[in-house]
Amino acid sequence: MRERKHGKERRKKNINFNFSIKFFQIQVHTFPRAISLSVPENAPLGTIITNLAPSNESQRFEFQKPGTPDDYPIRILPSGEVYVASEIDRETLEYFSIPVTAITVDKDGFSSKQDFVLRLYIEDLNDNAPECPEQNRFVVSENNIPGAIVGVFSAIDRDSGLNGTVFYELMYDNSKIFNIDRNSGVIRVLSILDFETTQSYNITVLATDGGSLKTKCTAVIEVIDLNDNAPQWDRKFYHFNTSATIDNGTFIGTLMAQDGDSRRNAEIRYKLRQKWMPFKAFLFA
Repeated sequence: MRERKHGKERRKKNINFNFSIKFFQIQVHTFPRAISLSVPENAPLGTIITNLAPSNESQRFEFQKPGTPDDYPIRILPSGEVYVASEIDRETLEYFSIPVTAITVDKDGFSSKQDFVLRLYIEDLNDNAPECPEQNRFVVSENNIPGAIVGVFSAIDRDSGLNGTVFYELMYDNSKIFNIDRNSGVIRVLSILDFETTQSYNITVLATDGGSLKTKCTAVIEVIDLNDNAPQWDRKFYHFNTSATIDNGTFIGTLMAQDGDSRRNAEIRYKLRQKWMPFKAFLFA
């Protein structure tokens, strides 16, 4: 190529350059969207549950908990170690999740962020014995049918699974008057009860959970009186002497009857069957 300027000829030369651009792909460790872990309740303070940082990696990792409250019983260090920071009680907290941000930095200083959720499940230990129920009084009518249900004895166990399953048995039941179902706690009466003989029974129930923790409980079974006894005279015959000239309202004698029932069923009132008789019966307290 030639060019003239001010009558002079100048020469130019074109030079071609070839550039090649190479792209280097950074291999970043990928965290799953959720990581699930389990830890037993009552784990000692400082127990290391896991380390979130992958091993055998050339990158550097830093972990953060954005907006996570500090009342959770575990902590996550920037290095990725997850450890027990306070007492863990499954009966108070069975499960919780913590949002985590993982910052990955490679050897050249390039960084990237990944968000995932750390899920913690608390494993139950058999640390609770069965508790006696508040409802421990039952009633059953006398003259019952053998096998009749008295009620359900329902103890409480705050553990879960087999540790929270309660089994029942009666203690000191030599008379075999009552029976309790081992699994359901249903109490049945096996014989015919008589209020006039026994008004109430105290039974001892042994509640055992699946982990063999035991508790002794007491239940009271009250017998309801039925009006199954007629009044009985204390004599077969009463004889009174009186004058033909007595005044009205004069006391002549006392009739006495007894009733084997109780309360209103045992209240007795007297009435002369012959209305034409010149006498009247009164009830005296």
